[in-house]
Amino acid sequence: MTHAVLLAAVLTVPGLGAVLTGHPAEGLSMATAFAASPTRVTGAESSRGFIVKPVVSTSVAPPERRQPIVYSVQQGDVLGAIADKYGLRLDTLRYSNNLADVDALQIGQQLLIPPTNGVLVRVTSGDTVQNLSDHYHIDAATIVEFNLIRDPVHLPVGALVMLPDGTGTTTPQLDTVQTGTSTATPPVSRGIAYGRSSYNHFPWGQCTYWVAANRNIPWNGNAWQWFGAAQSYGYATGRSPRVGAIMVTWESRYYGHVALVEAVYDDGSWLVSEMNYRGLGIVDHRRIYYGQVPLIGFIY
Repeated sequence: MTHAVLLAAVLTVPGLGAVLTGHPAEGLSMATAFAASPTRVTGAESSRGFIVKPVVSTSVAPPERRQPIVYSVQQGDVLGAIADKYGLRLDTLRYSNNLADVDALQIGQQLLIPPTNGVLVRVTSGDTVQNLSDHYHIDAATIVEFNLIRDPVHLPVGALVMLPDGTGTTTPQLDTVQTGTSTATPPVSRGIAYGRSSYNHFPWGQCTYWVAANRNIPWNGNAWQWFGAAQSYGYATGRSPRVGAIMVTWESRYYGHVALVEAVYDDGSWLVSEMNYRGLGIVDHRRIYYGQVPLIGFIY
């Protein structure tokens, strides 16, 4: 900086000369005076020779949606597409709306769209945060925090409570259609008992864990081995889907896959509930037609 430019700067900015010439007291008194009687600044106006940029408030992200919204079913809607639209899993919509048949939506039907994945439940008499926590396998503190609950013991009957990532122990009651081969008299043999296995030794999150959480499975092994294991234990097996049966397939190249048959339809297709088809620990439902999967068979 040349002497001429420096001199111009000193003359233009009051108090700068005192700072540059080594007289801090004068510089300090300028700052003190400025603080004592600040000049109102709007936009990027100058004050006492200094350019002052306006303070711009940063945008704050809106709070997370905590309440469900209502969706009216349109022509051509399918539940899976609605779930994808809102970034939810199919089982989240199914459990939260107690849907018996994922393929039986009616135009104009009102669906509750939860704010996140899990289960949206309506409080009934006697419900508390703790019993909801126990039933749906979710930490009680998470329920309280997400729903901003003040009294975890006395929940208002009829209120909707969101259980993030909660899962039911069983699938909702299904209205099943059983015709054709599905109504044939089952073989005279042992049948898989409903209810959780006395000791579920299968890894959590796997397809085998889900089935053993809903049926009493006495054997070990990978999914593809279940068909032969069931026969050796004396359980009935076959190639026709029946409600309550266990479907065994080669859908995983090395381990196979198992699922529960929840409904059988007039056209011979069937609905299954399963875990780890879409990801570890994720429960979903699929409607399957013959030829779509590498079927090993069904365990009755």
